[in-house]
Amino acid sequence: MPRVMGIIAVEGDNVNIEGINLYRPIHTVSFMGRYNLVDFPISNLSNSGIDNIHVYIKNRPRTVYEHIGSGRHYNINSKKGRIRIMFGEREISSSIYNTDVQSYLQNIQYIAGENAEYVVIVPSHFTYVQNFREVVNEHVKTDADITVVYKKTDEAKYNFLGCDTLKILKGGRIVGMDVNRGQIKNRNISMETYVMKRSLFINLIRRANSVSPIYWLKDIISESFENLDIRGYRLKTPALGTTDLRSYFDNSMKMINVYASNFFSRKWQVFTRTSDSPPSQYGEKSIVKNSLIANGSIIKGEVYNSILGRDVIVSEGARLENCIVFSHSQIAKNKVIKRVVIDKHVRIEKIDKIIAPDNDIVYINKSDRI
Repeated sequence: MPRVMGIIAVEGDNVNIEGINLYRPIHTVSFMGRYNLVDFPISNLSNSGIDNIHVYIKNRPRTVYEHIGSGRHYNINSKKGRIRIMFGEREISSSIYNTDVQSYLQNIQYIAGENAEYVVIVPSHFTYVQNFREVVNEHVKTDADITVVYKKTDEAKYNFLGCDTLKILKGGRIVGMDVNRGQIKNRNISMETYVMKRSLFINLIRRANSVSPIYWLKDIISESFENLDIRGYRLKTPALGTTDLRSYFDNSMKMINVYASNFFSRKWQVFTRTSDSPPSQYGEKSIVKNSLIANGSIIKGEVYNSILGRDVIVSEGARLENCIVFSHSQIAKNKVIKRVVIDKHVRIEKIDKIIAPDNDIVYINKSDRI
């Protein structure tokens, strides 16, 4: 089996979860109460036996360092495996220069110094289950230059908006790339997951920088369809794409109602940083239905179709419906909250009702008192 290293890529300009991304990169956005989005790609790599991983960050690195730490909670072999958090120290004059290519170039000596023959590049804003050893084996078997993991969907009119689509010929060769604008329902959505030789990866990022200092890796790949053999690998499991507040909310609700069983099994664990919080406590008058509640919460009110992070307090008489509440937030007595995303350390005390308009979502900033 060839030696493989994993790379967790920075998010592109098409990924911006309004409000939430003000405080953290996409990697450490809370998901399902107890996880962060980055837990899913790292767990895929770890479960695939890939234990040498680089995690790239383009801004706000503190939460990533806190959550990932040494990486031991991802079942990484401590003797031969490791997770490195890679953050560029060079000053960026404008946000348009803050690309994945520039992140890789600022850390090129560490990429070049690895002994892996292949790289698997995975973003955090797509959530799915995949054994990457199978992708690497298929890549080697076809003798392709680059293999791109994609998801075939008939829901492209309202899912994966703003994501890349692929034109794939019979036989699997990719000959074109476009953006999903929601006009056609059947699309091949790129998971922005690439497998290639490490030497080619280094050549591509250097070539991308020579063409334009604001190029992304996918830009130079899209210009290489004629010169390189680029093939698709079809993802057969469900996939979620989180690019904005709407998709974040919708994907979270799907995980409550439909999708969760597709992402979790004893054979394929999703690892995350654990805490020493006690089990959640429920008052005598509390009602909780169809919800995900993380450890340490105290529920005395009513919670319906919602996701609560660790150490959330819902007081007596309070009612939450279709809400996402990040950890350490508090809902005071007799408050009614519907279709609201509440960030960490929020206290809702003064306003009796916060109800989003139909087909809309309200977001409340971190540490606000409402």
